[in-house]
Amino acid sequence: MSIAMEITSAIDAPKPENMPPLMADVFEFWQRLGRDGLVPGWSGFRLDEMPLRALPWCAVMDVHLDPLDFIYRFFGTARRHMQGREYTGQSVRSLEPQKFADKAFHELRTVYERKAPFHVSTVWSADGAQNANYDILRVPFCGDDNTVTQILTLTIGGPNFHRIYEAYGTQAPLLRSSFNI
Repeated sequence: MSIAMEITSAIDAPKPENMPPLMADVFEFWQRLGRDGLVPGWSGFRLDEMPLRALPWCAVMDVHLDPLDFIYRFFGTARRHMQGREYTGQSVRSLEPQKFADKAFHELRTVYERKAPFHVSTVWSADGAQNANYDILRVPFCGDDNTVTQILTLTIGGPNFHRIYEAYGTQAPLLRSSFNI
């Protein structure tokens, strides 16, 4: 079944006061890892030290060069349930539907090129029904040569987020609180 859909996004610098509380906590955790305002190094990061409630909605991508690509190192369980597939070890370009892959690649490339974190407010709509809203935080980690080597992504659902499951052909959890964290 093909769904006619539109995705619109607003990409901004992260401001904790404009993010869901858990996302603000993850962003502040990431900031504390950096020194003197620099992008944190991957070697000092431990996934299990960040707010644990966020882990199911996180993904970590390794940055590959020549050509530029982003390969999933970690793909949270809630993401896997929503998207109906395990993407660990695969390129972000393999996401389905293709519109989601294109959106993710563009955002990840922007984080990589600017060496800066971004907060992305997204609205998904399909077939004239209610829009689904969600927020994404994308934060970079650098290697010893100060190039971005990994990017952490956290997705938090907003109003009508249960509708996003339609795009993936999966069933939303009965408890809506499981994605409005």
